[in-house]
Amino acid sequence: MYRLSMTAVALLLASASRAAVAEDGAPSLVGQKAPEIQTKEWLNSDGRTRIADYAGEVVLVESFATWCGPCRGQMPHLTELTKKYGKKGLTVLSITQEPRETVLKFMSQLNSAPVEYTMGIGGGNGGYKTQFIPHAWLIGPDGNVVWQGNPGGLSEKVLDAELKKVVKPTPEQIEERAGLGLKFANELAKSNRYVEALTVLDRVAEKYKGTTTATQATERKAALEGDQAVASDLAAQKQIAKLVGAAEFHKDKVKDKQRESVASKLEAAAKDNEGKNPGAVALAQMWLTVMTEDWKPEK
Repeated sequence: MYRLSMTAVALLLASASRAAVAEDGAPSLVGQKAPEIQTKEWLNSDGRTRIADYAGEVVLVESFATWCGPCRGQMPHLTELTKKYGKKGLTVLSITQEPRETVLKFMSQLNSAPVEYTMGIGGGNGGYKTQFIPHAWLIGPDGNVVWQGNPGGLSEKVLDAELKKVVKPTPEQIEERAGLGLKFANELAKSNRYVEALTVLDRVAEKYKGTTTATQATERKAALEGDQAVASDLAAQKQIAKLVGAAEFHKDKVKDKQRESVASKLEAAAKDNEGKNPGAVALAQMWLTVMTEDWKPEK
């Protein structure tokens, strides 16, 4: 009788794993190194933008779209996972190919549940291919995909098992992660997005409190707020953020009447800052679009 060697059996099993598909027809990544994600912008980010930045932690990457009803239904669940397991080493990265304005329109006009996790917007899905959304991939501390499927189907048993493998970061790794947040904030500032930069600096100072980089973030915030070259634009952006009630995005729905009132004030702010505060003009125009144009599904 012909018998397969252990090596041959292993190769066959590996081949079968690569050819496997998830229950919803998506190519299975389980057992493979997690692909990097592709995205243009981030909401509620701490500056880490690559899967590699989360080495030693657990990441749940979810593919979603605002036009997808089941995706919207998972938002409260993903927020709950973040609240329950965030401090234990879990990060939720929800990614969509939709542009920033589309996501912000939905968040401002229709979303009824707070969102506490990170969103990557305006990028492709990269290696995370799926025929149906929402679809999620759980990445273990070693960087390999350990589970995939509808995020609502992720069992606490599977999640707990991976969280037990979380590796405590070294002081050097903590400083490196804080440095990514500081770099991210500086990039926002260079793009005249000062209010968003201050938000990220606050996040870095709080999350990495006690580190050298956290101190640098606090100092950078003070320097930015004291920079006379940007003082006018920064002050105008702060007023706009206060007006709309958000620095990055609304965590829940804005009432229709409030949208109408805010829109007229945004239009005036855009005109008042024209020719002198480019960042404030861009911010006012972006939020004006969000407040005045109704969200529509964009498949």
